[in-house]
Amino acid sequence: MCLWKFRPKSNGEVKVDPIQDRFFTTSDVGDITTALVREAIQNSLDARLDKETTPAKVRFYLNSNGIESEKINKYLSHLEIHLKSDKSGLENSRLPCFNDKLPFLIIEDFNTTGLEGDTEQDDDLVDNKEPDNFYWFWRNIARSGKSLSDDGLGRWGVGKTVFPASSRINTFFGLTVRNSDGEKYLLGQSVLKWHIHNDKWYCPYGFFGFFEDGNDYFASPIFPGNDQDFIHQFENDFQLDRKNVLIEEKKSGLSIVIPFPNEKISTEKIIRTTIKHYFYAIISGKLVVKIDSAEDQSITLSKDSLISELKKIHWENHNELRKLEKICSLTQYSLEVKEEDFIQFLAPDPYAKPQWRDPWLKNDYIEKSINDSIEKFENGEPICFKIPLKIQKIDCEPKIGYYKAFVQYDGHLTEIDKYFIRDEITLTGIKTLNKKGIRILIIIDDKDMAKMFGDSENPAHTEFQANSPHFLNKYVDGNECISFMINTVGYLYKNLTQSQEGKDEDILKDIFYIERSDVEEKKHDKPRSSGEYEKNDSSPEIDDPNQKINIGKINGGFRIQNRSEESLHGKIIDIKMAYSVLKGKPFDKYSPYDFRLNEEEINIGKSGIEILVCKNNYVQFKIIDSIFFIQITGFDTNRDLVIKFDIND
Repeated sequence: MCLWKFRPKSNGEVKVDPIQDRFFTTSDVGDITTALVREAIQNSLDARLDKETTPAKVRFYLNSNGIESEKINKYLSHLEIHLKSDKSGLENSRLPCFNDKLPFLIIEDFNTTGLEGDTEQDDDLVDNKEPDNFYWFWRNIARSGKSLSDDGLGRWGVGKTVFPASSRINTFFGLTVRNSDGEKYLLGQSVLKWHIHNDKWYCPYGFFGFFEDGNDYFASPIFPGNDQDFIHQFENDFQLDRKNVLIEEKKSGLSIVIPFPNEKISTEKIIRTTIKHYFYAIISGKLVVKIDSAEDQSITLSKDSLISELKKIHWENHNELRKLEKICSLTQYSLEVKEEDFIQFLAPDPYAKPQWRDPWLKNDYIEKSINDSIEKFENGEPICFKIPLKIQKIDCEPKIGYYKAFVQYDGHLTEIDKYFIRDEITLTGIKTLNKKGIRILIIIDDKDMAKMFGDSENPAHTEFQANSPHFLNKYVDGNECISFMINTVGYLYKNLTQSQEGKDEDILKDIFYIERSDVEEKKHDKPRSSGEYEKNDSSPEIDDPNQKINIGKINGGFRIQNRSEESLHGKIIDIKMAYSVLKGKPFDKYSPYDFRLNEEEINIGKSGIEILVCKNNYVQFKIIDSIFFIQITGFDTNRDLVIKFDIND
């Protein structure tokens, strides 16, 4: 008979409560849905049967209606008393009612190996050459066989702990079909704290399975040989797709069932998170994700459908949708770009510490190639680079590998839009130079380099850490390699925003600015009659005692009014507006597609003036009262606005 069991405390045993859920609570990971989607898909990508040609297929299915209450006892018998026990770590007031239906979340993968190896293995095997990930998945926490010899995406052995963390009762089931022998095996696990039941302490980890006798606490999996009917009922009750796989297709893989999923997990969040964190794997054809719901709604995210599907989804704001569309477009470009289109830096001395030094990396030809690309960059075209970096394990000879960087200017961006992709994982917590208007996609797909940076990642795979135990003292100049990678953004930005004559000091300025001629006038105490200003949300109001009019920012635009009692009656003021550009003169690059003053989206309020001309980015008005103002709003708040004016008689 299959049931739940927790092992009682042994004499002298030290009690340590599980802490793995802390790995998934950082701001870079986000909420529980993000942690669950990231870790589940990463595990599936790791387990692909053919990593070169066949995508991993992952299915999420959230059933909020659940299975009938009379079936709950079959799956939770002997577990409830531990869930409600003293010090279990679960608040009784927040536990679900076990007399109601049982909602659940399914995560299944296909075209994957399943959990291979001896299902009865109870300890590490020395010099084992055969797959034994069944043992590593079920019998280990914060330990991973991958860290020793595998080049997989994960390293820490804590990713699977997100499954119980996603359940209101800290519990999950796993049904695997193995590629090697086609066998099915089912186990369950519950992760609590050290807890007390009937005055006896029990360890945090409980298992659902077969137990040889009443005193044994080693759970053997359920399989067709010992209870085929139970396996069949489990597949039907939880509506697994695995039971419906056609004979000619591979049935191997893993199906995870999470009972009573966290209330914050929703189908919509799963879809959005999948796109945001695995757009690269999907577009590159390494991953296909299907998301189902109990309302018979289904969406499939593949390289052919991703762009169209993301436009159907509700996003928090239009800018988020636009950023995703743009990075998906850049990703598609990165997969199609020709080798000759890359600007490839020179390979430096492999025995030297990695540094961004021009004499090491560039010659005249490369310098010219970069300068020739600046105009394309300013026009929003992506510029692609292949960048050398040394890889050297301790006591090994160094080698040079290359990673790729794709840089694009986008005037709509108010901060840098950066993506670091190691194999198929998006690292979301890497801190770099923050320059608005820049989108950059960095791809680390060289096998040895990906292994090195994978070793440096934190447990949540959000950033590189030089003191990671898998990285520290393993690579020569490892810390410098990480710094070199992170500083890619700053170096490429510097090269693409300066010409041969030198750096453009007015690139993407974050404050109002005044032309140098006006500054000279101020030195001689001459009143100004013209000027040029840049407006954004962080800019102060212009309040110059030598200025006859006052220009101030307001929400979505600006306001001009008289600032002194000196009469300007009869004066004519010309105003031009344009969005700031990365380089060059904003007014030369103004386009009617940016905005038109004579269109409905632009609002003009006025008093004490008569408008003479109002067209495109130009307005001319005559002052007819001693007190006057004009305010113009409706501009894109994500872009800086440059304002140029002249006062004429």
